[in-house]
Amino acid sequence: MQAVKTQQVLRISLLLFGMYALLAARIFHVQYAPDQKVLEEQASKESRSRWRWGKDLFERPARGQIRDRNLRLLAGSYEDFDLICNPNAKYRKPPGAETGLALYERVEILSELLLDRGIAHDRDQFLIDGTRQYRMVEGDDGKPKAKKIRGVKLLSGIRELDRAYMQRVLVAQGIPNFSFPPVSRREYPQGDLLADVVGKVGWIGKQDEAPRFQGATGLELAYDALLAARPGRFVCEKDGRGQEMDVDGRWLEEPEAGWDLTTSLDLRIQAILDRELAAAVLAHPCSGGAALVMDSQTGEILAVAGHSHDPKKARSGAIALTEAREPGSTIKPLIVAKALEYGLVTWADVFAINGGHHVFRDGKLSRGVHDSHPNGVLDLAGVVIQSSNIGMAMIGAERLGADRLLQALKELELDRLPEIQFPALARTTFPARSENRLDRAISPSFGHAISMSPLMLTTTMNVFATGGLRHEPLLVLRAERDGEVVEARREQKRLLPPEIAQDMLETMARVVEEGTGKVLAKMPWRVAAKTGTAQALPYGSGKYHSSMVAIAPVAAPRLTIYVGLYDVHGQTIYGGSVAGPVIKKVLEQVLPMLGVAPDQEK
Repeated sequence: MQAVKTQQVLRISLLLFGMYALLAARIFHVQYAPDQKVLEEQASKESRSRWRWGKDLFERPARGQIRDRNLRLLAGSYEDFDLICNPNAKYRKPPGAETGLALYERVEILSELLLDRGIAHDRDQFLIDGTRQYRMVEGDDGKPKAKKIRGVKLLSGIRELDRAYMQRVLVAQGIPNFSFPPVSRREYPQGDLLADVVGKVGWIGKQDEAPRFQGATGLELAYDALLAARPGRFVCEKDGRGQEMDVDGRWLEEPEAGWDLTTSLDLRIQAILDRELAAAVLAHPCSGGAALVMDSQTGEILAVAGHSHDPKKARSGAIALTEAREPGSTIKPLIVAKALEYGLVTWADVFAINGGHHVFRDGKLSRGVHDSHPNGVLDLAGVVIQSSNIGMAMIGAERLGADRLLQALKELELDRLPEIQFPALARTTFPARSENRLDRAISPSFGHAISMSPLMLTTTMNVFATGGLRHEPLLVLRAERDGEVVEARREQKRLLPPEIAQDMLETMARVVEEGTGKVLAKMPWRVAAKTGTAQALPYGSGKYHSSMVAIAPVAAPRLTIYVGLYDVHGQTIYGGSVAGPVIKKVLEQVLPMLGVAPDQEK
């Protein structure tokens, strides 16, 4: 019997010893060899939000600004404060006070402080919201029950000076119910102008932890990695209740502000382009339009605008970058220039237009082509000046052929996206190889069956202003932070021989003087241009995409401008009549602003 009891004691002792050994091992592991999860949890509990530690407020690093080329603000960040009320906060009567303040009296004092600072608010509603201590919620049993209110936002947009004044008074009177948490805000001082190009931001994280802005659209999204601020991590000791102690605080990760971006956009030119395009969209029966102004010698985008008859997207400048449409006859100078480069045509060649109608044949295939105006015989320059579809079809089908025409378009780099950073840039599309080979040679020759964005068309047409060099378009010029400046790369590539580019620029000047661009003829500057009037899909709908690309002045090109109105119908449909007046008004206002002297008499 005694032996049995001894065995039981030994078993219990061994069990207790094992339990204590396991407990000691766990304590050792937690204290001296914690796993990664424990370390992360400990670091999280020690870390404070970027801007608050104990009783001190730290200035949060700001998201970078976005500015125009003249440093006018397009997007910037600032901080203000919300006013939060906790009606159930514990209140202690201040020393020396005969009686404590009732909750409604505390709320009235704050209301008076707001009035002292000139902060408008609905006093009656303010008192109701500030003194409501309970709200009804559904309990676990499905029945309504009262729950204490811990915090309700009474006001937003409190300035720092107002917050500091009110907080001093509230502390002096022992009123604990009100707090002023800081709130970061993103400001767009230009309003709707350039709104979808600059873009918007959203929030990541919780407001009381470490929230930050994240780009959602436009440049805010495209350059989010540069614009974003790094909040950093601050650690400090805590007491047994988890309260921060203002000792031994240190930055575990240093905070960093975002980079400021300087764009190529010029708000002065933007306002002019936006206003003139909006007036044209309202004046013509159409679905909307887009426009773009580029610095001819650098490829910098000075302005980009878009308007629609749809009230939900009345201003949509980004469509000049993100939507592709048929360019129509505006593309003809590019195709003629490549045919000249290949040696398949010369300026001395003539083309029998046959009065405005011609049937092309290739074996069993046939295709009829019409000109909007009857012509007899045209030389190569005349095909461009009079915008002859028949003449261009002869070049496309009889000189180039479908495969070489596609090769020419790709050598002009129309098949790749521009290297600017912007969400959802439109890519150029070409006819499918399975389509009728005669159609593949004819339709693209006068800008049908292909589509491209105004940005791509303007960038490529600009080669005539630069002696055949293609400048990569620029939308952001530089990024700056703490005195460090990173300039955008400026790239260029030769696409055409300089003599062909110069000859085509002169031919486009004759388009203004003799052909379809006469609306720009009587100006103080000699202008080169090409118009386009492409049938909108479905063909036969009676709607057209009416556009024009212009380069001015011819002697020393400064601006390359695209204007297009879409789904135009009615009596006035041609690019010279629809888009031309917009370009004329823009040039008349912008060239003098840039100090470009007139080079011819009106």
